[in-house]
Amino acid sequence: MKNNILFIAGTRPEVIKVAPAVKAAREIHDDVTLLLTGQHREMARQALNAFHMQPDVEMDVMREGASLSALTTRLIQEIDRYYEKRQPGIVVVQGDTSSAAIAGLIAFYHQIPVAHIEAGLRSYDNQHPFPEEVNRRVISTYAQLNFVPTALARDNLLAERIPPETILVTGNTVVDAVALMKPELPPAPPGERRRILVTTHRRESWNADIAKICEAVRILADNNPDVEMLLPVHKNPVVANQVHAILGKHPRIVLTEPLDYLVLQAALQGSYLTLTDSGGIQEEAPSYGVPALVLRQVTERPEAVNAGLAKVVGTDRDAIVSACQRLLDDPAAYGQMARAANPFGDGLAGKRIATALTRFLGGEYPLLGDVGEFNPA
Repeated sequence: MKNNILFIAGTRPEVIKVAPAVKAAREIHDDVTLLLTGQHREMARQALNAFHMQPDVEMDVMREGASLSALTTRLIQEIDRYYEKRQPGIVVVQGDTSSAAIAGLIAFYHQIPVAHIEAGLRSYDNQHPFPEEVNRRVISTYAQLNFVPTALARDNLLAERIPPETILVTGNTVVDAVALMKPELPPAPPGERRRILVTTHRRESWNADIAKICEAVRILADNNPDVEMLLPVHKNPVVANQVHAILGKHPRIVLTEPLDYLVLQAALQGSYLTLTDSGGIQEEAPSYGVPALVLRQVTERPEAVNAGLAKVVGTDRDAIVSACQRLLDDPAAYGQMARAANPFGDGLAGKRIATALTRFLGGEYPLLGDVGEFNPA
């Protein structure tokens, strides 16, 4: 198995961002495995179906109501058992989930090289996002290949004294995913009103912040009869109960079950703007020319903010209403943000990652060969 490239994913966002790299690796390498750990079993499978893919190995680590500690314990046991049996040549993890951090750590214990897709993102606040900020910083301490999406992410790692020879600027695979999926998107739901897509689910917002976000959404709907809000409701009852209590039965606020990947992409593409605390949507929205107002205190994805395509508005009710109303009322302000230019990638990240993994296993350098690094300039 020393030639095996093992990709590990557990959540839907991980699947979406791993899929382009898996597809590219299978085109040039003959021993590629995709392992699904199973945190978001149903939603992860929906995303894989969109890419016409199935996992090669599937685990079942999630239990309803389980704590992060309980999840971590199961991940350690299951992943350690798999490595004992299979001994992959390199383990590839994505992002900042518990499955990524644990899968990488156990690989390190087994002296198996680890590659990290979407390395180098930093908020420098361990509570925002929680626990992701700590997870991704831990991964950087043992990864032998760091696939960073942008030059800013590279600079973050260099400032932490991560060896520069381990860092490759690939772009973000989410841009590849959007390009792959655009031809398959269903038509956007019809409507005469301007649609605002709202997503809120962050663990650090489970206290009063969810209520404040919902109050802002209701005020915006009340004050703008030409606007319709679309809010896929997270299944966690801490979130769902507050959302339904504050926003239920409003004629222009559509509350839905979580949307599958393609339907969500179609909804984003057809939206006037988005209010979101999702990392993925912050990265996807620029590809569709959809302004993003970020419902977080800080973002580890400042590239869109720096490019004028997104704005961090936090979770204060009045701040959300003010920022959103400005974009609804001021065509010039809206036009400055509604530009389809994605600073996160060029659609070749998967190819760069696959090339580097294959050349790493073969002892070939430079790892990117003729592909070259992502350079948005």
